[in-house]
Amino acid sequence: MIVVSNCRNFVKIMRLSLLPPVQHSRYSLLRFLYKPQTSINMGEFINYFRYSKDYKIGCSNFVDGVALGLVSKHSCGHRGVQLYEKTESEDKSRNQRKWMHSALIALTLFSTQSEGKEEKKDSELITMIKRGILALKRGELQKAEQLLHVALKSAQETQNELAIIYIYDLLANLAYQREEYLKAEKLFKEVLQRILSGGMAEDDNAVVEISLKLASVYASMFDYEKAVEGFQFCIATQEDKIKKYGEKNLDEDTLLLWAMSMDWYARFLLNIKKYDLAKKHFVKAYEMSERINGLGHEQTAVLLNDIGSVCSLQKDYTEAIEYLEKAIDAARECKSLDIGSFYVNLGTVYLQQSMIAEAERCCKEGLILSKKMENKDATEEAKICLEEIQNLLKKK
Repeated sequence: MIVVSNCRNFVKIMRLSLLPPVQHSRYSLLRFLYKPQTSINMGEFINYFRYSKDYKIGCSNFVDGVALGLVSKHSCGHRGVQLYEKTESEDKSRNQRKWMHSALIALTLFSTQSEGKEEKKDSELITMIKRGILALKRGELQKAEQLLHVALKSAQETQNELAIIYIYDLLANLAYQREEYLKAEKLFKEVLQRILSGGMAEDDNAVVEISLKLASVYASMFDYEKAVEGFQFCIATQEDKIKKYGEKNLDEDTLLLWAMSMDWYARFLLNIKKYDLAKKHFVKAYEMSERINGLGHEQTAVLLNDIGSVCSLQKDYTEAIEYLEKAIDAARECKSLDIGSFYVNLGTVYLQQSMIAEAERCCKEGLILSKKMENKDATEEAKICLEEIQNLLKKK
């Protein structure tokens, strides 16, 4: 049973360890069943996570900018953890989408009342950060790191604390993307220490988000005790706010951050095959997403797909089909690029029950929609599904 006591001390422990001082995707059932992964890669869903149309949290590119006062709006893509071995083409495709966000973010990063030379230095700093972000967007990770280190040096020289925090978070996510987990851990801790030292409360949304990223780092490092403690801290912190103030009196960001924490924890539980617990947390995340975003929202559709996938892994095929059909309806309403994958997952459920005709129908539809949406990953999944069907037909 996965229970860790004293999850409340998670941030305090992380903070003490720093002294002195020195971040959403559908689950691919087919790939899990036919190309299982031997290790947990929690970073995949960090890189693509969207919960609301306006406020997008959990992105790999930045700290919670609203809470930190850095930016007013975020823009990032969404994908979740992929439980299969990645191919080179998949990596390239993801890298092209990985760093998507507004090119104007850097322009609104910092507000100063300084003039003259200081103003010029701030302008140069913003330009350097923009160049680093552009390199990230293009998948030029080495170049991005070099540019961000130059920007960091400039920010340190001008003692621009907000810029320093922002850049550290970018570097932390970059390290995580490279699977340099120890480096990512150190950098995320640095971000956490700085925002706490700056007077931010331990239950602030920004602290919770960075703690969530840290928990994911620990999951990737197979340090399950710290991972669970981190996930539970994030969930408990947001739940305390809900209990104290009530959902109606809280902003959407706070509620969606709770849903995101439930979702990430569910994906962790799914990775370690705790299906009952994973489903429980997925359902709660889905219910919150539906209440706030509505049924016809991309994140709601993704969560419905994930619940259906868990049901399939539990061999509850009837319920799996119900959830996946709901996911398809939601995806059709919001014109989700992942609708083809949802069809493939549904086809996979039929395939598990040897319902070949239904499986073929769904996977063919998945292939058509994936090509239409220019979704390369989903297109490959559909082809794999149809190949499996052909293999079964040959054996008959």
